[in-house]
Amino acid sequence: MRQQVNLYQTGLNENQVPFSAKQMALVFAAVFFLVIAAGTVSQWQLAGLASELSRLQKRQDAAIQRIDNYQKKYPVRSADTELMHTVAEMTNRRQATLDLLQLVKNSQWGNRRGLSGYLSGLARQHLPTVWLRRIRIGAGGDQLLLEGSSTRAADVPLYLQRLNEQEVFTGREFEHLQLARAEKDLPVIDFLLQTTLDGAP
Repeated sequence: MRQQVNLYQTGLNENQVPFSAKQMALVFAAVFFLVIAAGTVSQWQLAGLASELSRLQKRQDAAIQRIDNYQKKYPVRSADTELMHTVAEMTNRRQATLDLLQLVKNSQWGNRRGLSGYLSGLARQHLPTVWLRRIRIGAGGDQLLLEGSSTRAADVPLYLQRLNEQEVFTGREFEHLQLARAEKDLPVIDFLLQTTLDGAP
C-alpha cells in the first residue's frame, strides 16, 4: 500500500514578506518625523547661537569703540627729552651730595672725627653779628682757616671763645688774626683766622 505525501502544500509555497506596505509606511513616516524634528531642533539651536554671536559681536564692537575713544582722548605721550635730562642731572647732583656727605662723615682726613665734627662745631656757634664766607680745613683739621665779616669787631674774639667751647676746637690756637674794614662808609669788619702760616690751606 502506498502513501503519497504532497510536498507542495499551499502554505509552504507562499512567499513570506518580512514587512507589509502598511508597516513600511509607518516606518517611513516615523523616520521622516524624526528627521523633521532633528532639523527643527538644529534650526532652533542655530538661531540661538546666531543670536548669541550677534550679542557678542555688538559687545566687541562697543569695546573697540571705547578703546578708540580712550586712545583719542589720551594719546600716547612721547618722552620729554628735556625733562629726562633734568631728572638725570638732579639724580647725579643728589648722588654727588650723598658722596660728599659720606666723605665728610668718614675718617679719611687724618683723624677719627672727619670733617663733620668741625662743621658741626662751627654751625652750633651763631652770632647775629658774625658770619663766615670761607672755611678751609686741611691736614686732618690741623690747618684751619676761617674768613668772614662782623658788624662789631668785639664780637670776633667772642666768637672764637665760643668756638673753643666745642670739643673739636678745644685747645685750638689761631696763630694769625687779620682785621680790616670792608668799606669806609660801612661798619663791617672783615677778619681772617688761621691756625698756621706755613703750609696754610
